[in-house]
Amino acid sequence: MLCTCGCNQQLSRRAIKNHLLGISAPRLITAVVKACQALGRTVSPPRLNPPKKLRSSRRYFPSLPASANVDGEADFVMSGDEATSNRGMSLGEGGVVDDEGDTELAIKAALDDVWSGLHHDGSDSEEEYDDDHNVEEGYGDDHGVQEGYNDDRDLEEEYNGGEDNGGDSVEGEDPEFWNMYGRWNNHHENGLSALDMLDEEFERNVVAHGEFMYDNPCSLTYDLNIAGKLTERDMSILRAYTFKVDSHLTDDAFAKIPFAFPKENVPTVKVCRSRLQALSGFKPVRYDCCIDSCCCFAGKHKDRIVCPYCGQDRYITDRRGRRKARKIFNYLPFIPRLVAMHANPTKAKEMQYRAFEHKHTAGKISDVFDSHIYRRLLGKRVVMGGATASHKYFSDPRDIALGLSTDGFCPFKRRQATAWPLLLFDYNLAPEIRFHAGNRIDLGTIPGPNKPKDFDSFQWPAFEEFIRLQHGVRAFDVLADEFFVLRGYLLLVFGDIPAMSMVMCMTGHNGFSPCRMCKIQGVQIPNSQNNHYYVPLDRSFHPTVTEFDSGIAVYDAVALPLRTEAEMLRQAKEVRDAPNKTQKGRLSKAYGIKGVSLLSNIKSLCFPLSFPYDFMHLIWENVIPNLISLWTGEFKGLDEGDGEYQFMPKVWEAIGAATADAGSTIPSVFGVRPPNLAKHKSSYSAEAWSFWTLYLGPVLLRRRFRNQRYYKHFMELVKLLQICLQFEITTDEVQAVRDGFINWVEDYEK
Repeated sequence: MLCTCGCNQQLSRRAIKNHLLGISAPRLITAVVKACQALGRTVSPPRLNPPKKLRSSRRYFPSLPASANVDGEADFVMSGDEATSNRGMSLGEGGVVDDEGDTELAIKAALDDVWSGLHHDGSDSEEEYDDDHNVEEGYGDDHGVQEGYNDDRDLEEEYNGGEDNGGDSVEGEDPEFWNMYGRWNNHHENGLSALDMLDEEFERNVVAHGEFMYDNPCSLTYDLNIAGKLTERDMSILRAYTFKVDSHLTDDAFAKIPFAFPKENVPTVKVCRSRLQALSGFKPVRYDCCIDSCCCFAGKHKDRIVCPYCGQDRYITDRRGRRKARKIFNYLPFIPRLVAMHANPTKAKEMQYRAFEHKHTAGKISDVFDSHIYRRLLGKRVVMGGATASHKYFSDPRDIALGLSTDGFCPFKRRQATAWPLLLFDYNLAPEIRFHAGNRIDLGTIPGPNKPKDFDSFQWPAFEEFIRLQHGVRAFDVLADEFFVLRGYLLLVFGDIPAMSMVMCMTGHNGFSPCRMCKIQGVQIPNSQNNHYYVPLDRSFHPTVTEFDSGIAVYDAVALPLRTEAEMLRQAKEVRDAPNKTQKGRLSKAYGIKGVSLLSNIKSLCFPLSFPYDFMHLIWENVIPNLISLWTGEFKGLDEGDGEYQFMPKVWEAIGAATADAGSTIPSVFGVRPPNLAKHKSSYSAEAWSFWTLYLGPVLLRRRFRNQRYYKHFMELVKLLQICLQFEITTDEVQAVRDGFINWVEDYEK
């Protein structure tokens, strides 16, 4: 059939409907593209002039950030591979990453680097299977195009169809157009293709009028101003689903609303989700995963039909003989959301914090942009897959700094199952808003019920996006009224110690070499069935020291043997390439490393400095509760020995009662009412521990210890924590905190 959208092509009925509904790539430029191809690159595509006040981004953006050395601050030493790749590289040399093909090579190199040797090795063979993860994009009606939706059944059919197929590709398009788009997508001096420059006026107009805009041929994004152009039916669907989300209603509870209000046309959950997905232009990507959450069938596991760790089947066959995945991991791509943020005036203005609002002052630290982790990258060229790109880290003020976080939690009270959310944070936003729920970028949740055995397979989709974002993606800047190449770089990864051990492929805090920052070695309790390792600084009386001359008697806290990135990567590859499992286990125990982490291929990260210890988990969830357990005689069955730091039971009950009574006179702005610490310690959250330690503890513990040296020791900790929680800290205060914690730990061991 001849398409009626204006492209005048012979297309299928479904493709024509997609064109008219605006959910496929704009086809009116096809003839122009073919003409430019025929004429060759000697003819430049037309450049559409924006208004004079927005004609150039050079007035809109300040000069590039200064190099990290301008303040006399020492850069971190880069790894051997990274330093070599940065040395002597220029735009004209070989090995420069400038096109999408080199990005794919970088991804493939990471794939081979991580899943090789004995690391992630499985016993089953990789069998081929037919990939049926394709879905037709459309609304399921081949009898014409309707204005809006008059029947919820159309929406339910669309939702069910996408769920059954589980895919995200678009069918019904002209393959020649896609090939032509890729061949013509050569980068010009500003990093944009000729097709991008042809499209600029189109996207400028639709953004100005609050209409939808095309992000790329496979995805569609909407400007937030489109809310004023929605139909009443769309608004009612969105209001209903907003009520469900804000009220935390289950699907079953939401389905009962029509019975309570029979005269109201309440949409079903499937209709709400389907229409919301269509309006947002955002679609999750479905990946099969192990039924026990051992791994995700992505990366090197994508062709497996059996879990390489537990042997569980990937698929189940239904009564119709169709094969269906037993469990799904829904991944939410973040690049389309970052692109949409720059197309929205409000969000684009908020994301100017890094380039315009934050000012670095030597000797002061107020944000991540004052850290060596960020400033060591300034002026250095981007490295991907061992090759150097032509652009530099954060050379454009619109480049985005990102942080990744993950942690396991138990969604049910019985705590028999765990789930692992993946969260991304945009550091280009101001500190006071960047961690708000509305600015959090959810990547998905590893469904559980167990801890993943191959975490790299679950973060493989995010890794691919990180590599592509380092290379650059097309975006429209609504403030500058122009196209640009959007780039972003991952700076930090944080979580509790077990989570970071999993992300970094390390043995963990109970291992022989437990620390991810230094090479201190652990010792076990003599004559005990407890096989955990502990890391006291002074182990001069431990049997491993008294019986063997090679043991270290006392570690100097001022000069601990720190890990370096080059050494960690060398040890990780040595473990990965071990000839057998026995040798791998021996090396893993000695190094505290189980294999090569997928994130080691992202060179904006620095191992291990980009994986800092999380303050909340380290202090409020561990140090303070353990101190309380020690004072009350509940810490691992230990008594106080010749010390005098344990409270008498009646004294501790009085402290707990005073804590609960204090809630009657404390304004609610300080937080929730603190419960009785002696009776309900398990109900204390990190916020409650923080408030009790900083405000209540210093008063309630005064003159309660039999020996006041322990109260002074506690107050030294409080002073250090108060410095850490300042909004701005100087380098002198950082050194004072470092020295203070060294003295505090040494006094604790005494």
